[in-house]
Amino acid sequence: MFQVSSGEELRYEEIRDSIMDACLKYMGIFGAEKAGIQVLRNLYIPSKKRGVFRVNNKVLDGMKKAISKVDKIAGKEACIKITGISGILKKAKYKFLEV
Repeated sequence: MFQVSSGEELRYEEIRDSIMDACLKYMGIFGAEKAGIQVLRNLYIPSKKRGVFRVNNKVLDGMKKAISKVDKIAGKEACIKITGISGILKKAKYKFLEV
């Protein structure tokens, strides 16, 4: 579960690309492949700037560090904060997205 802090409107694709780029820069190609990261489009809420991504639990600490390095998304000042972790997507959806 993540939340984007930005004063400007950001599209899903821009956020997804910045998360993927941060993962590649911090973990490298093989680490990113091992992470198996997926930013889930159907669980992104643009009005709240919240979303969910899936990642291999063995590289979770690396992903937290990689995402903390994001300071710009598509050239706009922004940061991404991890707001919660869950082992089950259904639980994350109801607990963190308040759907």
